[in-house]
Amino acid sequence: MGEPRALGRMSADFKVSPRVAAELRDQKLGIGEVAAVLALAEMSAASPDTVLSWWASGRLNWGEIADRLPGDARRLQQRLEQARRALDRPVR
Repeated sequence: MGEPRALGRMSADFKVSPRVAAELRDQKLGIGEVAAVLALAEMSAASPDTVLSWWASGRLNWGEIADRLPGDARRLQQRLEQARRALDRPVR
């Protein structure tokens, strides 16, 4: 699957504008990191930019950010797995 299509599917899965996913990718994040930002934003009700700033500060890694949010790491892992499956589904 091409990157534009993957970002489009990811934005649909996380219910954000395709522009949001593309802007995260433009920050030199990998597809998995984009998914992590969107999942953490979804869990925290923070904006993707806020989550990215927490991570980019260098003081917190993805796991530490997840630990500070309501819920648990298992919920984050399940959400990321769900996003991965959405990317793997055939295009109709």
